[in-house]
Amino acid sequence: MVARAEDASTRDVLAQIDRSKPPVRTVTVDTPGVVAALNAGGAEATGDILAFTDDDAIPDADWVKRIAAHFAGDPTLGAVGGRDRLAGYEDPPVPSQAVGKIQWYGRAIGEHHRGSGRPERTDVLKGVNIAFRRAALEPVWFDPQLRGSGAQPHWEFAVCLGIKRAGWGILYDPAVAVHHDEGPRFGKAERGFGDLTELSGAAHNQTYAMIRWLPPWRKPIVLAYELLVGSRIAPGLLTAIERGVRTRQWRGTAMRLVAATRGRVGAIGTYVNVLRDRL
Repeated sequence: MVARAEDASTRDVLAQIDRSKPPVRTVTVDTPGVVAALNAGGAEATGDILAFTDDDAIPDADWVKRIAAHFAGDPTLGAVGGRDRLAGYEDPPVPSQAVGKIQWYGRAIGEHHRGSGRPERTDVLKGVNIAFRRAALEPVWFDPQLRGSGAQPHWEFAVCLGIKRAGWGILYDPAVAVHHDEGPRFGKAERGFGDLTELSGAAHNQTYAMIRWLPPWRKPIVLAYELLVGSRIAPGLLTAIERGVRTRQWRGTAMRLVAATRGRVGAIGTYVNVLRDRL
């Protein structure tokens, strides 16, 4: 269990655990951000498979068993994850082969909470429900270049794309499931990126992960798509213009465009610095 120094609630829960059960070892982190917590927990963990979930999620009873079976049955798998059943969401299911994909031009598709059907290879898993083969994770690990004061959105992009670039498989199985009752985040992070600094960090992290790990021919295409189109939450130029015309909310849209663009341009600088450090 990884907990922040100020997280008294987690320590209260740990103190109530039945002492007849296997002990839970707590790793304390002082550095802000989920990346520091992941790295601290991973460094202390033992074994060939490392499985991660969040403090607002409850894995199904067969979660570990299913994860272990996938890794044992396919030595080419570097990461395994599945569905997070979001409390309060009644969205219709989608086929598992459509979950966690990055289109060739850069559009990212999530829908991890809606996947159904058989296990399928994919590009990116969701951090609330993810496990790694240590041999695949160690060369990549969790990237400290990611921005954000708390959740550091899209950290999964960096680690999953790095593992996939190294030749490992990424598997999404809807039956590997957790119940996810989304709770408040530490730091300034808000779900939906209501804070413009966090929105900028999210745009930075997603863009940086893709231009770092995707093949060279895709990098300029992805960067152009991010800057011109982006997403509903973090719009690119064309998306912002369309939204402004449609809603007449020019000021708010412009602020989100500037924040997202600042993050994406910053991602280029981060990637260049990584390349420079390798020389």
